[in-house]
Amino acid sequence: MIYDAFPIVAAKKLKAKIILTLNLKHYQSIWPEGKKIIKSP
Repeated sequence: MIYDAFPIVAAKKLKAKIILTLNLKHYQSIWPEGKKIIKSP
C-alpha cells in the first residue's frame, strides 16, 4: 500500500482532477477524501 500513496501525494501537489487506477479500493482507503477524483478506467 505504501506504493499506492506516492501517486496520491503527487496528485495532491499537482491538484489533479482525476486519478485512474485499477486498485480503486486501495486508493480510496488511503485517501478517503479523494473519492470524487479516484476512478477506475
